[in-house]
Amino acid sequence: MESFEKVKALNDFYDDVHCRRQGSGDTTLCGLKTAGRPVDREVTCLRCREFTSGNF
Repeated sequence: MESFEKVKALNDFYDDVHCRRQGSGDTTLCGLKTAGRPVDREVTCLRCREFTSGNF
């Protein structure tokens, strides 16, 4: 199973928490550029939640 990090994204109007694959660089699962270090909050991006659960 893959490991995901919770991150913030640049230019995200809703200020959601997104997911990215560990070691994947600077792109979230939904395609946005990441902004900084991982965060400890719950994922709030609906698209990223769908990707992590396998429902794409």
